[in-house]
Amino acid sequence: MAIPLKVAVEGMGDNYKAVDSTNNEGIVIKGKEKFEFTLASIEVKVNGKDAYLHVKESKGITTPTDLQVIKIGSDLFVPMETLTQLFGYEVKVVKKGEVYIVYIGTFKEPTKPVDKEDQFVPNHWKKSPTGLYQDVNSKYPLPAGIKPFKAKSKSFTTNYKANIDILVNELGFEKANNVAIMFPYGTSNSMTVRYSEKHKDYQIQLNYWCSCSDEVQIQNLTPYAFKEITRLFFGANSNKVYDIVEKGYKRDKAVLK
Repeated sequence: MAIPLKVAVEGMGDNYKAVDSTNNEGIVIKGKEKFEFTLASIEVKVNGKDAYLHVKESKGITTPTDLQVIKIGSDLFVPMETLTQLFGYEVKVVKKGEVYIVYIGTFKEPTKPVDKEDQFVPNHWKKSPTGLYQDVNSKYPLPAGIKPFKAKSKSFTTNYKANIDILVNELGFEKANNVAIMFPYGTSNSMTVRYSEKHKDYQIQLNYWCSCSDEVQIQNLTPYAFKEITRLFFGANSNKVYDIVEKGYKRDKAVLK
């Protein structure tokens, strides 16, 4: 099996340099060692001395093989064993179906985690980009170690682009032109803040899904980031707006009438 020399070497943090534009000769620098490879050669110079590109052992006797440096497209390829024999790289080949995958470097088989990750809380929420947190309200049964973002800005500006940036940089939203979107508790639930340049106003949309009208799950609770958004928009009156939406999420019959 032949491996692209440049890709393997640079992937391991060592240096590769083509001698000229033909790329028929390549130089690898690994620490204090210098390896010189030449197309169609079974030998390689190591610190100026000749060595074989590939050897094999049989009954205690080491002999060179006829495997040589080849070229595919514009890249030099070497035998897979060269990476181990010359460079000391760890190489592992894994077959998946009809495809062979070559891993170069330390390889660990994936293991099943002992504690299942909460599917409704994305990994990047474990650390706030602003470093500012708010206390977790008891109604949000978030997993241990998860803290909601708190916007450091006191209010939105009159510039909608700046406001979209606040949502992205301070509350963990994703940005798309004049829209900021968040998936608070999974891909089936989203919160979108959209600005209309035509109407000069904002639309806040919260989507959630449940399989039963009596079902109450974490992903069907009002996203905590919404409380921050109402504060940025309405200031002192934010709790009134938030409470109405919260009751709607809880399917409060008085609010839904």
